[in-house]
Amino acid sequence: MPPSEEGSPGYAESFTNIQYFFANGPEEQVMSVLKNKLSSVGFFVAGAAVALALTISNNWLPIGFGEDAPGKPAKPDIDEKTLALADSLSLAFEKVASAVSPAVVHISSSRTTARFENPLEDDLFERFFRGRIPPRQQQERALGSGIIITDDGYILTNNHVVADAEELKVQLSDGREFDAKVIGTDKASEVALIKIEGKGLPYAVLGDSDSLRVGQWVIAIGNPYGFDRTVTSGIVSAKGRSLGMQAYEDYIQTDAAVNPGNSGGPLVNLRGEVVGVNTAIYSRTGGNQGIGFAIPINMAKTIKDSLMKNGKVIRGFLGVQPQDIDDSLAKALDLNNREGSLVAGVVPDSAADKAGVKNGDIILKFDGIKITDSNRLRQVVAAATVGREVEIEINRKGKVMTLKANVADQATEMPVVGSAGGGQRSDDFGLTVEDNTPDLREQYNIDETEGVVVTQVKQGGLAERKGIAPGAVILEARQKTVKNTKDFAAVMKGATPKEGVLLLINQGGWNKYVWLKGE
Repeated sequence: MPPSEEGSPGYAESFTNIQYFFANGPEEQVMSVLKNKLSSVGFFVAGAAVALALTISNNWLPIGFGEDAPGKPAKPDIDEKTLALADSLSLAFEKVASAVSPAVVHISSSRTTARFENPLEDDLFERFFRGRIPPRQQQERALGSGIIITDDGYILTNNHVVADAEELKVQLSDGREFDAKVIGTDKASEVALIKIEGKGLPYAVLGDSDSLRVGQWVIAIGNPYGFDRTVTSGIVSAKGRSLGMQAYEDYIQTDAAVNPGNSGGPLVNLRGEVVGVNTAIYSRTGGNQGIGFAIPINMAKTIKDSLMKNGKVIRGFLGVQPQDIDDSLAKALDLNNREGSLVAGVVPDSAADKAGVKNGDIILKFDGIKITDSNRLRQVVAAATVGREVEIEINRKGKVMTLKANVADQATEMPVVGSAGGGQRSDDFGLTVEDNTPDLREQYNIDETEGVVVTQVKQGGLAERKGIAPGAVILEARQKTVKNTKDFAAVMKGATPKEGVLLLINQGGWNKYVWLKGE
């Protein structure tokens, strides 16, 4: 009989017959019959069949071989204590989701915008007809999330969710819909406060974002793509992130799935406390890639309190232009670390100026709070109470001292910063400077009247590689004041790229230190 293919009737029939045969007679009888009736060649074939049958009858083949092989349930061997621990963690997520979700709302806003239609998508049509053809009016709608924070209907959300809204609707978890009004918004931090008229509403408990730890479990709740009260989980990936989108940023980074529509929803710890307001994602596709950002709730609470009390945000103002300390600056200033914020400029008659803060000082602490970098300094100064006296710990050329300043109001004291466009020649450093004249100030749109103006920058030279452009004003060189090209030449005498030189420049209306040193 020719061999049959697996899965064919022949294969199944042959297998069944052999198994049945050996199930109805002892092995000795079988071998005797085979010896008497089969040839020698047939004997060996039959012997092989006997061995196969014995193997099958004694369950020697692996489980799953053949149709009648015994099976086992797919149940993992896990210790009951381990299961109990996992169940308790799962229960914590369930409890938080159940408690907080009713306080998460769906926000929809609409506004009318005017758009110029260019049916030909042609530049000539654009230039000729724009301003002559009335723009088309259209409705724009936005969806987002929010967090009820009081039982009478105050809701925290993001500024971009409600900005310029002509109509604002809020839907609760039970399906009720309310008209909402904007109490106040703060574009600088992306926080907004709105209100609906209600009583006895479910509300979330606000926690302490300063106590968050990297690696800690968090839960994001919101309405991504309109899917109401979606719950996702992850951990705190990092703290103190800055994205360069708002003036005041101190984001919590998380890998909990956050997508469009989550904006304004809560980031919650396993105690059910709101620790952040979900705001932004980093994505190359427009969807979640495990990098989401939330405003720390402590910052949001400060903004919320100011909006509720004043209808606007009141921020503190010190009057310094802070700069982060990189490795090159740390080396130039002979520092052991990069902590603190370097003062690159002091606003005349500001709180800092009156307190005695000078260019080149490094602010180590503000009102007892350790300053790690310039972003941290901006955050704590802005949060300081206006009119209050605070202590500022500084490092001035290696000497640590404490100054006292009265915090000013940013709205009234912060100057408007101008803008700039981009002799004595310094070929080694790749730049040329000239005296700061009215003609040059007009040419480069410079407000600064002191120092010398960079008029040429060598392509590929050291100055260009360090970001210096024509129009920059050099105020100090080697920590000495420069008033004209004569001063500049005297100070720069003997300076070499190998040793490096520290410059204080004003570029784009801002002061910053630049360490010019060759690689």
